[in-house]
Amino acid sequence: MVTRIRTARLLAVTSLVTLLLIGGAVLNNILIVVLSKSMSPALIPGDFTIVFPVDPSEVRVGDIIVFWNPRVEKISHRVIKIDNEGDIVYFTTKGDYNQGMWDYERHISSEKVIGKVYARIPFPIMEALIFTLIVTTALPGVYVMYKRIISETRRGAA
Repeated sequence: MVTRIRTARLLAVTSLVTLLLIGGAVLNNILIVVLSKSMSPALIPGDFTIVFPVDPSEVRVGDIIVFWNPRVEKISHRVIKIDNEGDIVYFTTKGDYNQGMWDYERHISSEKVIGKVYARIPFPIMEALIFTLIVTTALPGVYVMYKRIISETRRGAA
């Protein structure tokens, strides 16, 4: 009986930690979903990107950065030019798939940069990871809690 309770607690804590990590990652702009094909084939719609804040001096031509744009919110594009004007760094970016350039891709202040893309998780892999997390943490936790409730109910009825 003690083993089952420990297992239930372990599963509950694991589920909670997993949910907090996933939620925290999304809320803190660490995990960002690609919504357009502007960076194809490097980033495909539905892919997840792992983005971390970066010091502007560490960004190099060729890096993919994520920046705020008031019209479309977050944009992930490749840096093609870097300009320093006093203490502020400005980036010019371009989507790999795009034929031309948009005005919002030019002269992007480092203050608008959310971070640098460090990794890409293709949608099918992310889907499998989420499914695996659910199956290995949430479902067993629910099952153990269900069994415990049934046994408590039977004991109370007896």
